Amino acid sequence: MTQIRKINENNLDQLLKEITVRGEEIRSLQDEKQSVMDEFRKECDRFRNGQISERSLMASTKKVNDELAALDLKIRRSIKESRISGRKANIYVESHVPERYRATHRGIIRAAIKKKRAPKKQKIRRARKAAKARRPARARPRRAVRARSRRSAKRRRR
Repeated sequence: MTQIRKINENNLDQLLKEITVRGEEIRSLQDEKQSVMDEFRKECDRFRNGQISERSLMASTKKVNDELAALDLKIRRSIKESRISGRKANIYVESHVPERYRATHRGIIRAAIKKKRAPKKQKIRRARKAAKARRPARARPRRAVRARSRRSAKRRRR
């Protein structure tokens, strides 16, 4: 009796949960980055109002830049891990492509799937002709001596 290949839902659920967790992590990091930027904007307003000195603003600027760079790095890592998890899930799902079966009077048989033909490669000759067509035409050198007319030939004989 013929058995078809069935997908294991537990493995697929685990892969999808991993992607979901990565997405939530990215969102939380983005929220954290936004809050850091909002806090710095408030400090800039306090500087404009004269509540804090320029020196403290410069120190805060360096600290915020380091913090933003660290958050960007974490977000990029999470995106990379999410991409990897997505590829794993995609590969797992694509490995369960259905096989083709046919019912005949003898029973169920597995039908061969026709493979797609690869496009023919162009011959080298065509490529050479195309390269020749792109080259500028050569200028033919003029003859050093012109053909002499009959009159000039008679004059020379005399």
